[in-house]
Amino acid sequence: MISIIHDLSMQHAVRIHEGESFKQAIYSGRLSDSEAEFRSKIELAVKHHPGKDLAVSVYESDESSAEPFSYAVVMPV
Repeated sequence: MISIIHDLSMQHAVRIHEGESFKQAIYSGRLSDSEAEFRSKIELAVKHHPGKDLAVSVYESDESSAEPFSYAVVMPV
């Protein structure tokens, strides 16, 4: 996922900030997005917010979920 951020950052000339919760989800293996889904989210944000820097965070499940999950969330900053 980190390489995807780097590649798309260079390709679209934007900075992509990785939030702490995103980094923790990657390193703990909790991120539920596939690489293709993650790439698509970043490309969609770049398309709708051209020239703006982006931040990547996560939406995490709570204790009521049968299985824990974390989805990447990409937003302009």
